[in-house]
Formats: sequence, C-alpha cells, structure tokens
Amino acid sequence: GKAIRVVCTGDVDEIARSLSAMEPELDEVKMKQQATKLFTMFASGQQGRVQVLMKKPDIFKFASDAALLRKRSLNEATLEHLEKLYDETLELQIDMGSRCTRGITVDFFQVYLNKCAEILGWSLGNLLMSLADYYN
Repeated sequence: GKAIRVVCTGDVDEIARSLSAMEPELDEVKMKQQATKLFTMFASGQQGRVQVLMKKPDIFKFASDAALLRKRSLNEATLEHLEKLYDETLELQIDMGSRCTRGITVDFFQVYLNKCAEILGWSLGNLLMSLADYYN
C-alpha cells in the first residue's frame, strides 16, 4: 500500500479526506446495487418465486473468485468458515421472519458478504468493487 503522512493540524475534515483517499468511497446505495448485482450472478437457487443463494455451489464459486482476485488459494478451513457464516446468516434471516429457509435472500446477502470480506482479507467496499470489475 501507499504510505500516507498525516500531519495533525486540528482540521478533522482534512484528516478524514486524506484517509478516505486511501480507499475508494462507496456509498450505501452503490454498495447495495453492487451486492444485488453480484447476488443475481451467484444465486442459483429458487424457493417459490424468490431467488436464493445456495450453500454449496454458490459459496464455492463466490469464494474461489474472491480468493483468485487476492491471489490467494482457497483452503478447506476458509471454505468451512464461510459455510459456517452462511448458516449463521441464514439463521438470522429466518429469525428476522423470512419465510425463505432454503437459502440466503438478496436482503441478507450483503450481511453475508460483510462477514466474508473480513475472512477473505477485504473491506466490503473493495470486495464489491473488485468482484464487479472482475465480472464486467
């Protein structure tokens, strides 16, 4: 990465600007749009009329591509961790009143991505942007 020297002059706004220059800023709306776009690409399951992210095939595809972009190999432990996060996210989705029990819906996909990003060594914003660039 780049080394950035921040001289504290007391101007908090200026410090925030120089720190945000390090990572391309993604607003909530844009993040949601990117997450939705990725969801439609990865989610291979259906429950009724609802498209859902399936555990085995979809997670593996997503994690493989994310690891590839980071030039890392996807090991069994990481995959198991991602599957555990999938189960936790699906459980949360059901606890929050969703009738979809066979897979993660688009509404909970970003929650899942957020958890995965950390394990895969990304920030959510960078993960979304990198995958979006990769597929375009």
